[in-house]
Amino acid sequence: MSASIKEELKWFERFACCRDRRGELSNSEAARRTGKMLAAAFVHETSQAKDPSLHMHVLIANVTIDPKRNEALAMSYGEMFEMRKTLDARIHNNLARRLSALGYTVEVAEHGFRLRDIPAPGLLW
Repeated sequence: MSASIKEELKWFERFACCRDRRGELSNSEAARRTGKMLAAAFVHETSQAKDPSLHMHVLIANVTIDPKRNEALAMSYGEMFEMRKTLDARIHNNLARRLSALGYTVEVAEHGFRLRDIPAPGLLW
């Protein structure tokens, strides 16, 4: 799960932008792509009801490094907000691909995928 999320966050990072608010651009929403973001991931093993539920939360900070100015600026999330559902789908597809490669039978489900069965011990190695 961690590898899938990390790989897809690298893809998502390409869309990171900052706004340049200097001079004539002070009131504009003009954004410039930086391709840099800061994110932290937090693993949870249970739901709020304390049921088993392995999942991860990712927090993306409101900061990016503008290579043109070589300084930290606030992010402009426009395109990233639009790509949020695509990011989720990419993470699910990446994880399903990795589980399939480990020998699990992956099936399409209403909200992504599910495992049809769990291979008997020894079948994966």
